[in-house]
Amino acid sequence: MPQHELHEGYQWQKEHTEKLAVAPNDKKKQNVAGSLTEDSCFWMNVEEALISCKQLKDGSNVEKQSARERLNMFEQYVMDQINNYAVSPDIFLEKSSFMNWWKDFQEIIETSHDSPLRGFMKICRYRQYEKGKF
Repeated sequence: MPQHELHEGYQWQKEHTEKLAVAPNDKKKQNVAGSLTEDSCFWMNVEEALISCKQLKDGSNVEKQSARERLNMFEQYVMDQINNYAVSPDIFLEKSSFMNWWKDFQEIIETSHDSPLRGFMKICRYRQYEKGKF
């Protein structure tokens, strides 16, 4: 995929995420277990993040820098989706593309890397997410 298309996709993603930055209502929290992922591009973004992980592992220095930036944005995007109860708990199923991405990502990032998503995943807060209580 050409670099400009990825950039445009992430620009749209950033603008969309900013719109979601309001707190979720109680009804969304209560019904999260049966909800669908709101962003129809979520799984496409996960697949792009998987590609970025591969580039971070095997790419040139320029590709690695670009991949790192995209992955940082993706982490923020996912955490915004979680904070707004805008993703289905199904994303946390053991064999889902998201969990495959998370496994790959954990293998290649520095141990000093800290982010809200890493904290959320490290202590398995996604188990409370389904109950609307994280």
